Amino acid sequence: MFKKILILSLFFFLTACSSDVHFEQAKLSLAGNVFLVDVADTRAEQAQGLSGREKLEIDEGMLFVYADKQSLNFWMKDMLFPIDLLWIEDNTIVAWQENMPTPPAGAHLAELPTYSSPKAVNHVLELPAGTIKRLSLSIGDQVTWKY
Repeated sequence: MFKKILILSLFFFLTACSSDVHFEQAKLSLAGNVFLVDVADTRAEQAQGLSGREKLEIDEGMLFVYADKQSLNFWMKDMLFPIDLLWIEDNTIVAWQENMPTPPAGAHLAELPTYSSPKAVNHVLELPAGTIKRLSLSIGDQVTWKY
């Protein structure tokens, strides 16, 4: 019961935070490719993420920036397209989730799967599904960006 209350509270917090969210953009370099990414570095921006967005172009993404390294959990709430997610420590890819699917229609928040970082990280990069395979990425690859 506590878990459901916590999830519902989080849902209402995230919904309240999602209004008037404005993302700064950065150019990000990965495996010789340049991406234009929205930067989510505030709680409100991180809560909104890509929820409700219709799509990402092949050279777009979202970079989540955290002040401290931490274990993170992500979910696909209100996602309309699948994504690849990269767990990044400083500027190094340490793990990923490929082809994270959109949630089933009508799924309750408590039913959504969560994706956890395998270790403490301070950046997460979301890209269009298939990008990891398309770029032949490897653990240890470097990611750089400029605001």
